[in-house]
Amino acid sequence: MLEFAAKRLECQDAQQREHLERMTAAEIRVLTAFTHPNIIPLLGHCLHADGAILVYGFQPEGSLDRHLINDEKARQLTWGRRSGIISGLLTAVRHSSTTMQLTQSGGPAGTPGFMCKRYVETGKFNDKSEVYSIGVTIVQVITGKTDFDDDFLSDLIEEANAEFITQKHDQRVLEDAEILKKLSAMAAASVERYAKRIQVMPLLRQARDAAATVSTGEIPALNSQVEQMAAELRRWRLREEAAQAALN
Repeated sequence: MLEFAAKRLECQDAQQREHLERMTAAEIRVLTAFTHPNIIPLLGHCLHADGAILVYGFQPEGSLDRHLINDEKARQLTWGRRSGIISGLLTAVRHSSTTMQLTQSGGPAGTPGFMCKRYVETGKFNDKSEVYSIGVTIVQVITGKTDFDDDFLSDLIEEANAEFITQKHDQRVLEDAEILKKLSAMAAASVERYAKRIQVMPLLRQARDAAATVSTGEIPALNSQVEQMAAELRRWRLREEAAQAALN
């Protein structure tokens, strides 16, 4: 039996409908451009008088933020699993180069906190812009924090200091010093100022190196976690890119 999740988008007036139609069309173009285990599939869609409905493949484990917010679920995310999630996300980014073409022109659009300063100021998007967004996600995975309302995450990202990030790691899960050190180094390199920021392929190699540190006992569960949750991470970014494409 096929399981799916539906997202309903509603509009209140003609202007909202025009914007919604552009965003929906862009998201459809992006999500139908790829077939990859770490990108959530778009199964179908329909437009109606009051909005639109998008139908996705169902991810039974839910989103990453849902796991990080919930103490019980967060404790199940060992450092090996967190490393695998990041590795899966970066693998999806490497195979999704077409989305980069959708964001290379026009003004900046995306989720506050995930857009690097250069992109916000110039509207120019490239692989280092993508890396910054990934770096913010890695910081969230390490710290277990997802809320930008206070200065906790902003301060860590501004500092771009691996040791500082390590010190603020999620205390709900038993520490694995080796993996944590590698993930923190990746996070710091990803949110560095533009000139010094790491690029996608070197970052991917670091992610694979960190994932190679995982104990063999975690491998079966790790594979499942990568498929279910890295897809959700990638979907966040694809939605931001779809919003940008709608403005072009």
